[in-house]
Amino acid sequence: MALRRIALSCALLSLLLGAAAVPAGTPAKDPADLHIKFTSLRPRTPQCLKRGQELIETLRNSLEKYQDSKAAQAAGYSGYYTGTALPMYHFASKWRAFKELVRFDPTQPTALLYRKTPGGGYELIGAMFYAPARYSEDQLDQRVPLCLARWHRQVNVCLPPGGAEDSSDRRFGSDGTIDTEAECKAAGGKWNPEIHGWMVEVYPFESEPKRIWGYRPG
Repeated sequence: MALRRIALSCALLSLLLGAAAVPAGTPAKDPADLHIKFTSLRPRTPQCLKRGQELIETLRNSLEKYQDSKAAQAAGYSGYYTGTALPMYHFASKWRAFKELVRFDPTQPTALLYRKTPGGGYELIGAMFYAPARYSEDQLDQRVPLCLARWHRQVNVCLPPGGAEDSSDRRFGSDGTIDTEAECKAAGGKWNPEIHGWMVEVYPFESEPKRIWGYRPG
């Protein structure tokens, strides 16, 4: 039974990491977006702000060695959709994501976030952390403070009949036009009221708080 649970967790994490990097049209920026569920912002307290600053400093120090994407790949981070023109690229580690099921280590993020440079290389811009779907907002707050960041997860997702979220049919997927179970069933898709676990992005090399903690700042 234990082995079965581990295998299921690995399968879910593989799906999570693949979907987290699926090329999308326009990234959702509004918390009211029909396919994104955000945690609520909490009041800013001195203790919370201190935790946030400590996390930023930890990330700046621990991620320095991954400024070169080749170093990230050598450490087990794999790039997703690097052959596609995207505003940001996920270099994710399934093993680190699996470990996030039971612990949080800010020096070992689930994914590193890069953008391409004019010369064809990659510039490290941030990190993404994962948490299990079962986690409450109190548990998420213990990992990354909710007075600063908003964890998010995908909701109201209709997967196409073939099961591939990156379908060319714009009705399906995490930025598709279908957002109700009735529409999904009518289109022959598979309805998912909630999909994957929680994710949060942090951009520690930015100077403004709203860009450090914002969801995919432009």
